[in-house]
Amino acid sequence: MEEKDRIVETFRGRTVFITGGTGFLGKLLIEKLLRCTEVKKIYMLIRGKKGKAAQERLNDIFANAVFDLLRAQNPASLQKCRVIPGDISREGLAVSSEHRLLLQKEIDFVYHLGASTRFDDSVKTAVKFNTRSTKLLLDLAHGCEKLQIFVHVSTAYAFPKEELLHEKSYKAPTDPHRILAAIDSSTDEECETLMEDSPNTYTFSKALAEELVTEQMEVLPAIIVRPSVVCPTWNEPLPGWCNNLQGPMGLFVGAGKGIIRSMYMKGDSHADFIPADLVVTGLLIASWNYLNNSKNLYQIQRRIQKGSELFEYYTTKNWNFSNSKTAEVAEKMNAKEREIYKIAGEGFDLKEYLRTCMICSRRNILKEPDSTLPAARRHMTM
Repeated sequence: MEEKDRIVETFRGRTVFITGGTGFLGKLLIEKLLRCTEVKKIYMLIRGKKGKAAQERLNDIFANAVFDLLRAQNPASLQKCRVIPGDISREGLAVSSEHRLLLQKEIDFVYHLGASTRFDDSVKTAVKFNTRSTKLLLDLAHGCEKLQIFVHVSTAYAFPKEELLHEKSYKAPTDPHRILAAIDSSTDEECETLMEDSPNTYTFSKALAEELVTEQMEVLPAIIVRPSVVCPTWNEPLPGWCNNLQGPMGLFVGAGKGIIRSMYMKGDSHADFIPADLVVTGLLIASWNYLNNSKNLYQIQRRIQKGSELFEYYTTKNWNFSNSKTAEVAEKMNAKEREIYKIAGEGFDLKEYLRTCMICSRRNILKEPDSTLPAARRHMTM
């Protein structure tokens, strides 16, 4: 008898609400849901930007190469997506009362991916985007009539003082409610003193957000997923795809172009990198597992030796992450599910992966045709 795909059953006929749908992981999550599940509808919180309205930005998203496979296989599925104009950095998420009632009546799943991933944001900006937005989403979730799960996407580096990070809750460096009150009543300069000894505003604000989610786990069906450093896709829907150069690909492209000539790091350091498509399948599998087996924290990573991040703090230190719970979830999957929702690294070839990432970045970010490759290779040897 053919094995059933239990993950597709989890999403069949369900309505999903996603923040961060215009970002790197958000695009991939939407594509995966539309291509591999029978989700009923996807609401996306999108703000107007650079003179473009929210609906116009959605049209631009679907024109991206990452949706080519979906457009070829099932173009009608794109009609399942609906725009909710809003902004995670503003009070009330800048969502109208009409749309708020609509969401609270219809949505089954919430995926909170929206965030600022910049390390050099001011404290006030980082807290508004990463911490306050989480509280506002939790407030919204409390009013949802059919909510089955609230998935908060954090980072494996949210608690950098922990040399070994387990899949459990940790205390934030300070009280998140005090910080939220302070950013509304303090100047930018005063807010900068609130961070204490956190290495940057990103990890500080994400740790605060985690505590807010943890506080609600007794009354809301909430989970936290902590990916490590998210890199371009491995296999699907487009091998090597990413839509920005903020992460490790920025280093590779910068070095290849001769812009980055050197950087400071320990020779024996390592980083934990995870291809973005494995993160997305990890989100879906964690959701399925929670609804059928429960438990709340998952860490997704795959170590690549001698990698590096953008800043010295990360290139001169080592961390280890336990992902035993994630491994246990993978063991519960049948062969069909493992094929469709890949989270393991069998068959991973690092050199081939990096080559594919560079080619895809040249094509889709730098807009450089393959015909320029011979000249680029000659430039590298000069």
